[in-house]
Amino acid sequence: MHAALSSSGSYGNSCKNRIFVCLFLVSILVNVIFCCSFYFNFLREFPSGELLDHTTIQNFEHSAISRIRDGEDPLARKDIESLQKLVANLQDTVIKHGNELLSLKIETGNSAENAANQDSKEIGVQSELQPNSKLAIFYNIYLPPDVDENRRKNITDEIFTSQINLLGKSHAVQSEKNKTIKFFYNTIGYPLKDEFMEKTCAPFDNLQPVHIKHYEKGDEDLTLNAIREYCQQNPKNNVIYVHPKGSFHPREGQAEHRNEATTKAASQECTHHMNENKCSACGTRFWYQPLHFAGNMWRAQCSYVQNLKDPREIEPLIRKSYDTAKAPPMSMTFRTQPEAPPWLGTERFSSEHWIATHPNFLPCGEENTPLHYGEREHFDGDTPAHVARRHREYFLLPGALWRYTTVYGDTTIPPDDSWVWHKFPDGMEYFQAVKSLGSLKGAVLQIANKTNPFFEPIPEKN
Repeated sequence: MHAALSSSGSYGNSCKNRIFVCLFLVSILVNVIFCCSFYFNFLREFPSGELLDHTTIQNFEHSAISRIRDGEDPLARKDIESLQKLVANLQDTVIKHGNELLSLKIETGNSAENAANQDSKEIGVQSELQPNSKLAIFYNIYLPPDVDENRRKNITDEIFTSQINLLGKSHAVQSEKNKTIKFFYNTIGYPLKDEFMEKTCAPFDNLQPVHIKHYEKGDEDLTLNAIREYCQQNPKNNVIYVHPKGSFHPREGQAEHRNEATTKAASQECTHHMNENKCSACGTRFWYQPLHFAGNMWRAQCSYVQNLKDPREIEPLIRKSYDTAKAPPMSMTFRTQPEAPPWLGTERFSSEHWIATHPNFLPCGEENTPLHYGEREHFDGDTPAHVARRHREYFLLPGALWRYTTVYGDTTIPPDDSWVWHKFPDGMEYFQAVKSLGSLKGAVLQIANKTNPFFEPIPEKN
């Protein structure tokens, strides 16, 4: 009897052990399944490959717990504390191996996107748009591919290094000493090693160089478009744009103009204007004919830049403005400035005009900038002939309004307090006509037709 009981007890203990082992294995299996489910849910939660940090994992943990509480997860009956312990154990594994997997996903995804969109968005800028500072600097670097090594070294030493030092020591950069300023740059022509930019920027702790892309051929519009894309994503920020004036056309006086334009764009004056939101853009010597900053270097508000046309597509629109203004019924004249690309804004010069093309543009210090134009004796007067000539001159207000309507649309009208109404002759007459008609082109045509009987062409010079 005792033996039987002993045998029965042994059998009972054996069964209990087997049951315990089975439950233990089932528990492990459930946890493995849950781990896999958690990990794949995590990947689905971050398909674009966001960086995995403590906050990101914690947010996902809270999200998972909320789903359990709401009964949306098959493990809803599980104790939430168990999940928290499990998540805590998984964090090290996810961080260690998850980043490797997601990095592979990012690299593969970007390779495919670059192959399909080489001429569209600047991918380099898109991945670097999280600066600590509300200021970003953009540098359009051209290094001639067809010059000898000595000439290239002179350009990098005398132009690039000098210009970067001006920026690094400027008020704009030094006033942001405790913040990181992203220093985006494109390279065009001969490849410039990233090590050069890293070494040159190294003395300035808050200046972080970011290479957007290299182009064998190109112009300023490539970097201007990167600025436009940056501003569309960061409308509360502002940007400085510079380029190594003189690396393409080495002429006497280029160094002086380059240093002046760079210094002004990063100056205390322009920094103050941007911080006080006093204007759209600030630079050295703004010109009304044609509309541009001397040297095409400036600091600008992203809230303004984000609404500009794509600089790679604006040249045909500026050319259309010129062609249609010259043709009937307007038959505009081109006498106060030369009828040539630098003044018209055609060809590569569209990049120099780009920042000032929008009707909402307000340059800094415009109240102190005089309006200069040639052959004034034929335009400055109150006789019917003088007035009629002004109403057909492309480089005066009729031409400015004509270009606005061609590039940005007929109903995109300068604000009531815009400089165009008080800086150009006959500004209030055009202002009242535009307000009455609601059309820029309509106002230009109406005023020109009214004065047409008195129009007398200016005799051509011998």
